[in-house]
Amino acid sequence: MVTVGDDGKGVDLEVAEMRPASLGVGLAGMRQRAKEFGGKLRLTNANPGTLVEIVIPAKCLVPQEEHATA
Repeated sequence: MVTVGDDGKGVDLEVAEMRPASLGVGLAGMRQRAKEFGGKLRLTNANPGTLVEIVIPAKCLVPQEEHATA
């Protein structure tokens, strides 16, 4: 898991809930990349600021060929 936070004003509820119409290209791209690895992107208002978490299962980080020989 990777967590990044700031102490800014936070994000709108629509963005924090990952509603498709509210996401910009950057957040949508980050969410798609996490999904490609079997993971999730989460946004949370931290008051103040925002936390961005990306959770990717460790098993997804090792190529399939290495699993077969390990």
